This record gives sequence, structure tokens and C-alpha cells, in this order.
Amino acid sequence: MEYNRSKRTRRAVAIILVILASLLASACDRLAQQIGDANQTPEQLDDGWEVSSLDAEGIDVRAVQQLTRRIDDGRYSYVHSCLIVKNGKLVYERYFRGQRRDVAHRLYSVTKSFASALVGIGIDKGLIGGVEETVVSYFPEYVGEGWDTRKNAITLQHLLMMASGLQFDEGSHPYGDARNSYTQMTSTSDWMKWGLEQPLVAKPGTQFNYSSANTHMFAGIIYKTSGVHADEFAEEHLFGPLGIESYFWYMGDGHPTVSGAHGGLKLRPRDMAKFGYMYLNKGRWKGVQVVPEEWVRESFVPRIHAWGSTQYGYQWWIQRDHVAGTQVEWFSARGYGEQYIALFPSLDLVVVITAGNEGSAGGVQEIILTIARAALSGASAQQVTAR
Repeated sequence: MEYNRSKRTRRAVAIILVILASLLASACDRLAQQIGDANQTPEQLDDGWEVSSLDAEGIDVRAVQQLTRRIDDGRYSYVHSCLIVKNGKLVYERYFRGQRRDVAHRLYSVTKSFASALVGIGIDKGLIGGVEETVVSYFPEYVGEGWDTRKNAITLQHLLMMASGLQFDEGSHPYGDARNSYTQMTSTSDWMKWGLEQPLVAKPGTQFNYSSANTHMFAGIIYKTSGVHADEFAEEHLFGPLGIESYFWYMGDGHPTVSGAHGGLKLRPRDMAKFGYMYLNKGRWKGVQVVPEEWVRESFVPRIHAWGSTQYGYQWWIQRDHVAGTQVEWFSARGYGEQYIALFPSLDLVVVITAGNEGSAGGVQEIILTIARAALSGASAQQVTAR
């Protein structure tokens, strides 16, 4: 009797072990498939991108696979796309929550970095004299009775580094609230006039104050110096050389000198990545110098302390973070709702994120730094293998 009971027990244990082995094998197969999916080479299209895979370019595939799962699970709220460019090649491209490759995404204030590029191009072509020129010299029509002559000291450089000294507050109250400066500005018929009429609350060049009105001035400056709107200027001198054929740029207030340089640009994520890699590559794309190399270098110089640990250049955010024990400097174009073009020169890495996190942050910077960590750890693993 005891013998039969022992025999049945051994048979049950054997069955359980077989089931567990089967489940483990299935889980391993699923994991291998997920890792393989993460390492899948993006589709080769006729858009100028050379494609490769994460593994081939030295990025830890398992780390990115785990990150993909977290994005899918909603860990970072409403992420819409994530693209990675490594060593000049598109190595990862994923769209989430019904988003598609061929649909242009609103960039919000990422647009400001594009406006900065247009200023650099304008200076290079001799249309704009330089960053030391005064803003009022471009808008003498706004100088009237009661003009505060201290504003005469505001230069293009002050606008670029968000330190004009002009009052502006688009952070204390939500967009749409009458107390929000952006809402006030966009409710008028001439946004630049409104911006220049704001009281001077700090000496120009001394205090960072994030202001869409500052960037919007460049739309008027570009029009006055080139004779075309900012979007038309970009089409010829920026989008054309980058092979960007599909875009939308909101036209601001309809005033004859504007095109919404502060925001309102829509681009496909692959085209966002082109802009990012062009800046990472010292202003060049496919052997063509699109943005002057000197302007790229000047844009990434920390000009003023911004928020938290970040610095600010010419419409680019600058910060240093410890990633896998290494201090890494990186630059980013950022927009409301957690839109990002992030550049890591020391890693030859570009990360593009689009999202729908308007009103509530989803922690998208964690995605970016996780990818940077994967690039560092993958490169270290390749070095060990090579030895």
C-alpha cells in the first residue's frame, strides 16, 4: 500500500516537473522573441536614413526590451513613439497607442530649437547681423510714447537664452487661463507688439525666464530680413536639405511678419530624428552643412542657469547626469506634453520621444536615461568581447 502511494507521488512530481519545464521553456521562448522584436532593424525607407539594429550598434538589447514593455504597460503614461539613432543609424523605432510612422506629431516648444536653427542660418547668410544686435532695431514701429528705454539693451542673444528681462509667466497658471501670459499673448492681434510692451522686470541677460514671446520675435526678424515667413524660410534652408517633405507649421496670429516660431510645428518622428542627428553631427546631414557648425557649437554653450540642475543655451536645454557611473552631458529640445529630441554627443546617440502627457508628466526623462545607460552598458560588453 505504501509502495503504491510512493509510486503515485513520484509520478505526480514527474508530471509537475514536466509542466514546469514546459512553462519555463515557453517563457524563455517569449522572452527570446521579445528581445528579438526589440532588436529588429527598423524598416528601410527612401527617406535618407540608414538602418541597423541595437545589437549591431552596441546597445543592450535586453534593457531596451524591458523598457519597451514598461512603455507598453503605461509606466510613462501616454508615450506615442520612441526612436533611437546610434552611430548615425536608425536602430529602434516603435509607435504606441495607435500612433503611426506617417503621422506628424505636434512638437510644441521643440519648435523653439528649430527657430534657433533658422536664426543661425540667417546669420550665416548675412541676413541677420549677429546675436548682439538689438531687438528694437528690428521693430522700431513698436517704440512710441511711454517706451521704456531700458528695453533698448535687449539683444537677440538675450532672446535666445531666455533672458530678455521682459515679464512673462506661462507656468503658474494652466494654458487657457486668463492669467497665463501665453494665453494673454495669443489673445491679441499682434503677439510681438504685446511681448515688447511687457514691463521689464530684470536687467537683460541676468535672469532666466522661459518665454514663448521671446522666441516668437524671431518669426518677425526672419520675415523682415528674408522677405518670407519662417516656415517658407525653413522649407528652403532647413527642411529641404534634410529631406523633410511633410510638415505643418501653425501661422501664429496672422500678422504679416509671423509664423509660429515659438511652437506649433508638426513633424513625423523620423524627421525629428533627422534634425537631432544633424545637430549631433555638427550641423551636417548627408555631407551637406545645413546649420553652420559654429552655430551648433554656440547653441550648446551653457549660457544661463535654468530650472533645477539644467542650463540653457540658444533654445537648447543642457544638463549633466550620472549614467551607469559615468557623468554624461546631453542636450535636448523639449516641448509641452513631454516631446523630446535628446542628444548625447559622447555616446553618438539621439533619442526621440513623442507623447500625449499634456497636463501631467509621465517621467519620459527616465526613458531617455535608460536608453543612454543601455548604450553605455552595450558598448562596455562589446569591448569585453573584443578583448
